[in-house]
Amino acid sequence: FPHSRLSRRTLLVNAGAVGTGGFLGFTCDNIREFLLSLRYFRIFIALWNIFMMFCMIVLFGS
Repeated sequence: FPHSRLSRRTLLVNAGAVGTGGFLGFTCDNIREFLLSLRYFRIFIALWNIFMMFCMIVLFGS
């Protein structure tokens, strides 16, 4: 299901790379750094969801 959102994001990233001087300015280091930050962000969201489920069980559990 995230393919449409992902393709839209890559189109925006490509348009930004073209606007800043072609794909040569958008190096592999930038892509690697973006993927690492995305991975850490997903880990943070997963931990936050687990914490929220725990809080809901404690607060709303009978």
